[in-house]
Amino acid sequence: MAATAIFYRGMYKRQLELMLNTQEQNESIRLFMQPYSKSPIRELKNDPPSPMNPAILYLSTNEDFAMVSWRAEIVGWQDKQKLSKEEQEQIDAEARHYDSGLYGIDDGMVNLLQLRNVVNLDARFSVTELTKIKDGERVSENAFRSSWVYVRERYSETLDEAEAREAARERFTSPMISHLWHPDGTPFTAEEYEERGVPVPHDIDEQPILNIRE
Repeated sequence: MAATAIFYRGMYKRQLELMLNTQEQNESIRLFMQPYSKSPIRELKNDPPSPMNPAILYLSTNEDFAMVSWRAEIVGWQDKQKLSKEEQEQIDAEARHYDSGLYGIDDGMVNLLQLRNVVNLDARFSVTELTKIKDGERVSENAFRSSWVYVRERYSETLDEAEAREAARERFTSPMISHLWHPDGTPFTAEEYEERGVPVPHDIDEQPILNIRE
C-alpha cells in the first residue's frame, strides 16, 4: 500500500475544513470520509491501510476539480454495509458530536475511510502532476465529477510538510477504534475495552461524555 497513493476528485471543501478544525482541537478524534460508490476501493480492501502503514490521499475540492489543494493519510478502511449496529451508532455519534466527517449508511454504498493528518496545502498543484498507476498517464484536468484513481506518491514535499507528516505518524499508533462510547454518550470503561479485546486508550481518563443530539 505504501507505494500507491489515491487521488480523490471533488471532495466537499466545507467538509475538509470541518475535519481540519476538529483535528486542530483534538488529534485523537477519528475523522471519516465516505466516497460515494457501490464498489470497494480495491487497493484499500485488499491491503487495508493502518496507522503504521497509511496510504497517502490527495484531494481536489468541489470548488476546483483540477487543482490538488488538500492531502491526508488514510489509516483505516471498512465496508460500511458490514458494520455492526453498535459500530454504526458509535461512528455516527462521534461524527455528529465533533463534526468530524460525513457519515450515514447509504443503501448499497461501501467505502468508509478513516483519515488523519489532514492538510490544506499552501502550495496547490495541478492534477496533471499526478501519474496514474494503471497506465503511467497523467491525470486529466478535464473531469468535473467526484471520482478516485490510484496514483504514484508525489515526493515534492517541503521540509516542514515532511516533518509534520512524520510527527503525525509517530503520534498515531492506535488501532482504528481508538475510543468507544455507549449509545447514550457515556465512555467505555477499561474493563469493557478488555472484554471486547480492544486496546485501552492511553488517555481513557480524559474521554469526554458525548452530547448525543436527537
